[in-house]
Amino acid sequence: MKLLSLITIFIISISPIFAHQYVALDVGTSDLNLTNASHSGLKVGLKAGIKYGYVFQNGFRPEFECSYRKNSYSTKYTIGEQDFTVSKEYNNFHSWCYMVNGFYDLSKLSVSDIVPYLGVGVGYCQSVQHKKLRQIIGSSSSKLRDSRFAYQGILGAKFAINDIYSTAVEYHYFCGQDHAKSHSVELALVRNF
Repeated sequence: MKLLSLITIFIISISPIFAHQYVALDVGTSDLNLTNASHSGLKVGLKAGIKYGYVFQNGFRPEFECSYRKNSYSTKYTIGEQDFTVSKEYNNFHSWCYMVNGFYDLSKLSVSDIVPYLGVGVGYCQSVQHKKLRQIIGSSSSKLRDSRFAYQGILGAKFAINDIYSTAVEYHYFCGQDHAKSHSVELALVRNF
């Protein structure tokens, strides 16, 4: 963690000399794939985030990302006699992730001002699985917390609206949760400085 902090401070200190900055907001879908449980009833979730980065003249872009993901199962009902609901079970996953990403713009492959790019990221993810059971006689809930190293692969394309604003579409393959992988497709609005 100390090495990551030193690298971050170094990049921030020299970057304004050779690059311009940007801030981005993104929102998209999160398709969680569990490797140790059934996918039955697991719905496509939400991913949202904020990013801060630099664009160098050579096409390299370091970036800092904070994102939130949420997925949930469909509510399970237990029905008793005379179609009476005996219990409801809720189950969801959510996580906060803090990533350092590196991108390379493939400017030679650009078409009509659309520039494709590739990226990778490493960081830290805090995840929570929340289960809640509501019954006639009361309710119970449990939370399983997990914090771990995270990594992701990114494929995207950006389009410059003007000198200040641009948009981007990205696909993320993310691994940072216990027994889970996530596939995300997101749309970002970028403000350049």
